[in-house]
Amino acid sequence: MRRLLHLLFLAGVALAGCSGGASLLGFDQTKTPDCGPPPPVPVPFLIFEYPGDGATNVPTTIGELVFQGSGGASGVTASANGAVVSTGSLQPAPSPLPSPLVTQPPNRGIGNAPYFAVTIGTLAPSTTYAVTFFYTAWDGTVPSCSKTVTVNLGSFTTQ
Repeated sequence: MRRLLHLLFLAGVALAGCSGGASLLGFDQTKTPDCGPPPPVPVPFLIFEYPGDGATNVPTTIGELVFQGSGGASGVTASANGAVVSTGSLQPAPSPLPSPLVTQPPNRGIGNAPYFAVTIGTLAPSTTYAVTFFYTAWDGTVPSCSKTVTVNLGSFTTQ
């Protein structure tokens, strides 16, 4: 009996290797792969708190940008005139937060959401910098099933 089962198994393997054998074993070779359902991951959000959207007269040696929101962002960029300024990775913000804030953030009703910060090098004088954050999101498109989403947070201008 054991030998018979072994022979049947080998016959099934042989059929799978033949044209159409995969279909006999329940595999549909014509089916397009898909990404399945989206994972249950919340969409990250950040609010630009320091120096803040629209801030002016920001020192060129500010050293860090501060955000409040949820985690999950892959990173933050600051750019001016098409050139991206190097920033560090998102980290918990220092305590106490930088003070005084160049622009006092309005109450946005986000409660006790944590603060995050990125370090930033010396900036150019009299320059407006656009600030964005990005994250990876499920999009259901094979083969990667994901895409990078970029969200504009605002801008600030240096002294």
